[in-house]
Amino acid sequence: MAVAQVSTENVTLYFADPSGTLLVPVHRNTRVENNRVATAAVNELIAGPRNGLNRMVSAEARLLELRIEKGRAIANFDRDPGGYDAIVFTLTEFSSISSVQIQVNGANLGGVRARPILNPLNPQNLAVNYSATEFLPLYFPSATSNHDIRLMRMVPKTKQTAQATVQALLEGPGAYNGLVRRVLPEGTQLRGIKLNGDVALVDFTEPFAHAPELDAAMRTVVESLTTLKTIRGVQFLVEGNPFADGKIFRLPAAINQE
Repeated sequence: MAVAQVSTENVTLYFADPSGTLLVPVHRNTRVENNRVATAAVNELIAGPRNGLNRMVSAEARLLELRIEKGRAIANFDRDPGGYDAIVFTLTEFSSISSVQIQVNGANLGGVRARPILNPLNPQNLAVNYSATEFLPLYFPSATSNHDIRLMRMVPKTKQTAQATVQALLEGPGAYNGLVRRVLPEGTQLRGIKLNGDVALVDFTEPFAHAPELDAAMRTVVESLTTLKTIRGVQFLVEGNPFADGKIFRLPAAINQE
């Protein structure tokens, strides 16, 4: 019998927050056999969450086979696994997968599923029109677990993406208020953003310096801005003066690492 090649890979998994309303990406070091990382990721969804999150995929389900054909993952289970969004989000984290077909004992369960918008937030009730609108990634701490949750806020398309992202953070989580915490203090205003190479210099007014949860406030700004392709670090200013000793804050290796 051939001996399986075993490695450890860091995979992104999606579970529900304690309310069951929001999807939360977590990063987990996972045992992988014979380079079948996507298979290992789905099996981790079945194994379930840790640290206060809720499962979406049934613990009773068993993955019979997972194959990838021309960018489509075909995941065949022995029963209805539930948690379709969790499966689709987890599998489309892989660059080789753009859509997912879920099967039960070889029979298609619904149609092909593309990746949906994660935790959409649309306070202006804008129509989805990718030539005129875009989604900004915003991070807020969960109100009920030790995780940072990503919301996707729809806004009119703008060339000032970094400024719009921070402004949206200042405006808060909107309809998700109570499920996530607003940690940028009320009364804080954005004085401006400048780019120095791949570092964003973010200048806030004085209330920012007195945030009750200053570490969380700074962290969520860094997480949100470094999701943008052109930004790799953030330097904070308050009223035009360097803050936090002028340190450049960069995104950790993985948000919500287990």
